[in-house]
Amino acid sequence: MSVDVEVPKMCTAESRGWCIWLKQKGMDQRCSCNEGFYGEVCEHQMCNGIGHIMYMAGADGVCSNRGDCASHSGTCTCHDGFYHSEKLACEFKHCPASKNGDIDEKCSGHGTCDTLRGMCQCAYGWNGPACEYKSCASSNGVLYEHTSPNVCDGRGVCSPDSGSCSCKAPFFGETCENSKCPRDCMGKGGCDESTGKCSCPEGWWGAACEFVTCPDDCSNGGECNRHDGKCLCREGYSGDRCRKSTRCPVELAPFHTTPHANWYTLWDKPGWMTCPTGQSMYALERNDCEVLDCIESGSCAAPCEGDSVSTAEPIEIRHCYHDLNVYFSMDKEGWSKCEANYFIGGFYRSGSSLYQLQMFKCCSYKGSRWSGCGETDWAMQFNQKGRVVAPEHTFLAGLYRGKEHKLSSIDRAYTCGWVRGY
Repeated sequence: MSVDVEVPKMCTAESRGWCIWLKQKGMDQRCSCNEGFYGEVCEHQMCNGIGHIMYMAGADGVCSNRGDCASHSGTCTCHDGFYHSEKLACEFKHCPASKNGDIDEKCSGHGTCDTLRGMCQCAYGWNGPACEYKSCASSNGVLYEHTSPNVCDGRGVCSPDSGSCSCKAPFFGETCENSKCPRDCMGKGGCDESTGKCSCPEGWWGAACEFVTCPDDCSNGGECNRHDGKCLCREGYSGDRCRKSTRCPVELAPFHTTPHANWYTLWDKPGWMTCPTGQSMYALERNDCEVLDCIESGSCAAPCEGDSVSTAEPIEIRHCYHDLNVYFSMDKEGWSKCEANYFIGGFYRSGSSLYQLQMFKCCSYKGSRWSGCGETDWAMQFNQKGRVVAPEHTFLAGLYRGKEHKLSSIDRAYTCGWVRGY
C-alpha cells in the first residue's frame, strides 16, 4: 500500500528562492531566498549601493543614498544631479553645467570633474563652480577670483570673461597698480605713478602742487596766503617773511645799534645831538641838573626784522626831515611829535632852557609804519639823574613837556613800534 508525500512548492520563481521545511517533522515550510532577493516569498529584489553589497529598499546605503530603490525590479532611480556608472547605484554626481549650459562633466574645458563629489577642479587661472570664470591678477603676482577684494589691487573691477581690470579713476595699469596724480601736478611737478603723489618744485606745495610757499613759512609770525605766497603778519611781526619787528640786537654793533651814545661834550653848546645815520632813539640818560645840557647819553638803534644775529636784517632809512614845529610846541605845555610813521633821530637846541629845544630830526624807514604806539610815563624816572627807556622794540616818536622849563618837565614820551608791509 503506497503513501502520498507532498512536494515542496516554489517561492515566487525558481530563480528567486526555494521552499524549505521548518522542522524535520511536520508540514510547516518557508522560503529560502537566493542572493539578491528578499521577502516572504522572495518577491522583492535588492538594489546596488555603497560598496560591493546589495541593499533592501529603504536601507541606509541603498542607491548610494542618492536615489530610490524599486524593489520589484531591483533598480535605482537617481535623485536630481546624480547618475549611474555600470554599477547602476547612483554613485556619480554631475558637475555644474559648463559655461555653454551643457551638463557634460567638462568644467567648461578649464578643469577636471570629480564625479564622486560633483565638483570641478579648475586649472590655474580659472575659477567658478564650472571653471567658467577667468581669474584676475593683482600686482603681487597672485591670481584671484573675480569677486575677491584683492583683484586689481582693490582699485578696479575684474571682467570674469577676459580676466582684465577696469580701473577706477585715478588708477591705471594692467592690475590698476599705478595712479595718476591730482590735476597732473598742475604741470609744475613730477608725478610718482607708483604712489599717485606729486613731487613739487621749490616754491610750490600741495597735493597737486597748487599752492605757493611763503618765505621761511612766515617765520611763525603770521599766516601764509597759499594762493599768492605772501605772508599775513600778526601784530609785532613784519616783512615778506613775518620776522619779529625789533630794535636791532646789540650783537650787530657798531653798524646798526648804539647802546650808549656819548653826548656829554657834544651838547655843551647849541647845535644838534643825533643818533648815527640809520638809527633812532629809544632811551635817554641825564645827570642831576635841570637844563638841556644835562642830557649826556642815550641809546639808538635801527629797526630790524628778526631777533637774532642770524635772522636780523636792518631796515634802511627812507626819508628824514627837521621838524620845525617843535620850535613852537616846546614853548608851552603839550606834545611835540614827529609826523606819523617817523621816529626821533636827534634834537637841536639853541640854548639850555627847555623851550630852546627847537627841532627834532625825524626819520622813516622803507616800507614801515607805526605799530603799537602808546604813551610812556616818565614822571617818576626823568625827574632825577638816571636813564629812561622806551618799551621793548619801540622808539621815541614824541615828547610831552609840563608847565616848567626845566628838564624834569619832560614827564611823558610817545613811543611806537613798527611793522613793514609788502
